Amino acid sequence: MVPAFLGESHFAFLGYAKNFRQTPMRRQLDYLRILGGSKEAAKELKLFGLKDFLRERFTRISDQIYMENVTLSRRKLIAGALLSTIGTMGYYSAYVFVIWRTVAGALSIGTLTLLAGAIQQASSNIEQFSRPLPVLATRHCSLPTCWRSSK
Repeated sequence: MVPAFLGESHFAFLGYAKNFRQTPMRRQLDYLRILGGSKEAAKELKLFGLKDFLRERFTRISDQIYMENVTLSRRKLIAGALLSTIGTMGYYSAYVFVIWRTVAGALSIGTLTLLAGAIQQASSNIEQFSRPLPVLATRHCSLPTCWRSSK
């Protein structure tokens, strides 16, 4: 749980930084979209032969934004899978350790039951605590301190 939470928090900050960095490009895309789709500009675009220029510029900028989004999503997917695997391995290794100690005779069946319940409850508590934090980090990262810390 903890490694996956740390990964989610890290990528929430990276996503905010990416969105902040892409803002001027998105504004330019909006401008190109309005310019290319308005009746008023159609005559000038045709007269000066700007259609191909605007289309190529729009395509280049939108492809760049798309590739940045895909790259970050892939990195997040791979890191999330690895970190979740580490967390899952830690969770089940705690069960294996308790069972091993019980089989070796160091723990009783009652202690095994108690520890198994404690492991399950601890995992549930950590999950409930950490689930909303990456969402909060994403929503509230517009603060200047978040921006400086994500660079």
